[in-house]
Amino acid sequence: MKSVFYLLTILFLSLLIACSEEPPTNVEIESLSKKPKPPDPPPALEIYEGDVHIISVVRELKRGKYTESFRMWTYPYTADPQIRELKGTQTKVAIYNYIENSHGDELLVYNYYKTGNGRNAVEHFELQIWEHGNIEIPSLVFDLEGFLYLDIAIGELDDNYAGDEIVLGGFNMLGYPEIRIFNPNFGDFNNPIKSFNVGAYGPLGRPVIIGDVAGDADNEIIFDPTRRGLVVLDYNLGVVGTYTTPNNEQLNEIAVAYVEGEGLDEIIWGGNSGEIHILEFDGADFTEKWKSENLGGKIWSLTAGDFDGDSEYEIAVSIGDPSTIYVFESSDYSKTLIETISEGVIAMFAGNANNDPATKKNFVVGTRTSVKAYDGSSGYTSINLDVGALVPEVYIK
Repeated sequence: MKSVFYLLTILFLSLLIACSEEPPTNVEIESLSKKPKPPDPPPALEIYEGDVHIISVVRELKRGKYTESFRMWTYPYTADPQIRELKGTQTKVAIYNYIENSHGDELLVYNYYKTGNGRNAVEHFELQIWEHGNIEIPSLVFDLEGFLYLDIAIGELDDNYAGDEIVLGGFNMLGYPEIRIFNPNFGDFNNPIKSFNVGAYGPLGRPVIIGDVAGDADNEIIFDPTRRGLVVLDYNLGVVGTYTTPNNEQLNEIAVAYVEGEGLDEIIWGGNSGEIHILEFDGADFTEKWKSENLGGKIWSLTAGDFDGDSEYEIAVSIGDPSTIYVFESSDYSKTLIETISEGVIAMFAGNANNDPATKKNFVVGTRTSVKAYDGSSGYTSINLDVGALVPEVYIK
């Protein structure tokens, strides 16, 4: 009985204390009823079949941290691009043909980012696919499970598979360099259809490209294992040939271009010496076909394509910082000074920026504050798209 009496006494005193407390004021009630406002959803991206886009990655320093976004201008270009902020700081974007004659062109985004802080930080390695249309989120997101990319190449490697393959060069979760081949129609991106251990050749430099450089009607994979040479692989990851730069020169950029009448692509590279080199396949290895004069500074970027519609490829190259841009004709190797830019050119890419079938390709450059597209069919007049921040990647489709 005593225990029941004590329990009732405690309950009565608790009730008395609760009733004596002042009720919350109107301000307190209002603050308790407020919920945090959800962030505005990002704007949808408009990517439509047949459109021509210039795409760039933009890197900005905000509140002591680097942030990245990609920006997409659609032809005919205006000053205001579509913008999508990204979580990552090592972003790569491209457009590729997901399933040939079916899906058309999609936007491919590699996005590396961290969530959390300190010991609780988690790294994310994502490959995102954005299908064409009016889209708000990627249609597919693949976790690459610790694979840190260095470069992405896109092209058809094997006629037995539909559409283009995607080739990633980078480092796996154990830190070993690898080349990985993916095709979304056969397996997912967590399980590449093929992979190649680069360790025997070196730590893996940045450029990874695709082209039919052996003249066998199939594309090969060309990569830089040491920043001082090249290795060429066929689709089955067999070594087709190798190349070492003269005098152990550092290789900064490589490109491929199709040679009319010869049925193959040639390899073009440039490095610290300020010279352009063209390589050809002799049936067993890759040898030097031509070398330019010294252009007076390091070659930071180069690309190649038929910029003026004459069925012969041209080479666009940027020298030094501030950058001077030259274009070389592959027919006679004549040189044309295009422009000197007060800031360094960081990236170059060839594509049909003016949506003109008569001009097969133009080229676009990324600088410290802008994107510029050059039209070879009109004397290399340029379109200037100011972004006010660093542009480490550019792409045209």
